[in-house]
Amino acid sequence: MTNISIPLQLFVKFKDLHGEALAKEYFEVYDSSLQNLQQEVVKETLVKKLELKDELSKELATKQELLATKADLKSDIREVRAEIKEVRAEIKEVRAELNEFKAEMRAEFKILKYLIFAVIGINIVFIGTSNPTFVELIKALIK
Repeated sequence: MTNISIPLQLFVKFKDLHGEALAKEYFEVYDSSLQNLQQEVVKETLVKKLELKDELSKELATKQELLATKADLKSDIREVRAEIKEVRAEIKEVRAELNEFKAEMRAEFKILKYLIFAVIGINIVFIGTSNPTFVELIKALIK
């Protein structure tokens, strides 16, 4: 008989009912069945463990995949930085154009201001020459 762990009272009761030879044979078969069952459990556990490991390894990224992803990300970052530089250059161009436009508008407004003053002056002269009192005032100022 192999080394199994059963309550002594159970063995004694079975021996009393069926005899010692049958009790030993029964518990040897029981022990053998229990050992076979334990071996099957161990085998099944190992199979499940290997299946799970295989499944998880398929899910996990390999070092090469991570390095490839890292390289892709670095490439994308370089592209984005290049695009940012282009946008900044375009912004500089637009600012320069705006500053040029402002300078042109200032010059145009100066010319417009002088033209307005000239028109006002011409109107004063024309209005004044048609007014005899104004003509006398101008003659007095010139003398």
